[in-house]
Amino acid sequence: MLEIYKTNKMNKLETVTDITKGCWINLVSPSEQEIQFVADHANVPVDFIKDALDDEERSRIEKEEGDVFIIIDYPYISKDESGYSVYETLPLGIILTNECIITISLKDAQVLMDFKNNKKKEFYTFKKTRFALQILFVISSYYLRYLKQINKKTDEVERELHQSSMKNKELYSLLALEKSLVYFTTSLKSNKMVLDKILRINYIKMYE
Repeated sequence: MLEIYKTNKMNKLETVTDITKGCWINLVSPSEQEIQFVADHANVPVDFIKDALDDEERSRIEKEEGDVFIIIDYPYISKDESGYSVYETLPLGIILTNECIITISLKDAQVLMDFKNNKKKEFYTFKKTRFALQILFVISSYYLRYLKQINKKTDEVERELHQSSMKNKELYSLLALEKSLVYFTTSLKSNKMVLDKILRINYIKMYE
């Protein structure tokens, strides 16, 4: 899926059909044709886009010919084979070019929904640095929200374990939550390295 958005003169987000200066391009599990279209019209390497679509790709930041490429892990909720909720992570690619900002993900990322629905204050597609930092902030907020949910569920399962004679269901649920924490720990360590580099090295232009 290929979506193109742009902040209009009324400072509202609108869907557009052309890639122009100041727009936001959002790619969700894109086809080869969509990848090539964006690569050609936004003048970015195809490999930049495809790297963000590899679910094993680690968080990182790099700069090439003025373009900044960020991969950061964001959290989402899925179900395991037993039907228990597992909190997992997936890469989100963010490309900052001189003309536009591009986001790439395998799934329709919940962390971008508030931007799409015009629910974020001080959000403009043409303010690329601010938009990128806002995305990173929202991702951090989702980690905190999900960690609170995991903590609450863990407490509930532990209480049920003490009261139940049948332990299998509760143990499977605890294993799913433990798996979630492993995903989060791995992803957050990589994300921290990216954030540290943004602070230490002049990858993106900063404003007051």
